[in-house]
Amino acid sequence: MENIILVDWFAMSYRKEGTTVHDVIRSLQLKEGIEFREFPGRYMYRNRLSFGNIHIYYNNINSDQDFPMLEMSGQGCREFETFSRITFNDLFELAKDTKNYHMTRLDIAYDDHSGILDIEQIRNDYYERNWVSNSTKGRITIDVSREKDKNGNYINGVSVMTGTKSSDMYMRIYDKAIERGIKDGRHWVRCELVLKQDRAVQFIKNEEEIGKKFRGVIHNYFRFVTPSKTDTNRRRWKMRDYWKKFLEDAEKISVYTPKDIDYNLCRLNKYVFKQAGNSIDTYIRCVGVFKFFDELVKRSTKLNAKQKYLIEQCKLLYEQGQPIDETVIQQLSDNFKA
Repeated sequence: MENIILVDWFAMSYRKEGTTVHDVIRSLQLKEGIEFREFPGRYMYRNRLSFGNIHIYYNNINSDQDFPMLEMSGQGCREFETFSRITFNDLFELAKDTKNYHMTRLDIAYDDHSGILDIEQIRNDYYERNWVSNSTKGRITIDVSREKDKNGNYINGVSVMTGTKSSDMYMRIYDKAIERGIKDGRHWVRCELVLKQDRAVQFIKNEEEIGKKFRGVIHNYFRFVTPSKTDTNRRRWKMRDYWKKFLEDAEKISVYTPKDIDYNLCRLNKYVFKQAGNSIDTYIRCVGVFKFFDELVKRSTKLNAKQKYLIEQCKLLYEQGQPIDETVIQQLSDNFKA
């Protein structure tokens, strides 16, 4: 897989007087068959309409802030790219109109699949303070697991964050493969830039290509450096070779890379059995497995286009006697065309 840059979070309020949630939905230009459902709100909003991870909040408790707000998490961004007729560049054009729209958050992520970023080396350099940044605070998080990879090594999730979540900009570097539960040895390290308020607006208003903008912000904000035995001023230390290679590779990427919804069996398995498992087990014990499946078939929520595609393709493979595993699901997901 090629290294890419993508949008991994987008949040914006619609400030034009009289704008309704249905105006927000229309602005997304989603394909036919998309249905939003009503949920409780958050962020001082009483109500929310959602399709997957695309959320529209409305009915703010403060009348002077009662503007509908669109929020898309990472998966919501993938759903937008899969089911919309427009692109993020179209949303950015709206956001440039700061009189009628207000950006609250924009995450830009660089995905390294080629091995430029070594998460263990990054952790060591960060712990040894071999870095220079406009921010003086950071955090290293290590998620310890008893699971092992295919080579018999324990799987530990490492995450490094520069800055604080309350600041208008911060950066995270983490092992995305481990976060996704991928155990086949695949290299996938993500460097993510979180921009808020005016920082987000200035980023999208910059007319440079995406790679140059991303590189420029990172280079001004943070760099790993090689310690010097003769110079105590770390800002004059030489940049680490791997960090220079990372910035140069990012600069070469000229456009945002749209991605379809990410499906993998590990995430599905964890959700079904770890998050919803107890509820499913309790319901089956109460009403029986046949009643459970009957209610499952009759439920009001509908499968989206991609879910239907994956199910049909898996049925065909099953009928042909072919095994269905993580690799097969990922390949089908990559091949899907909405």
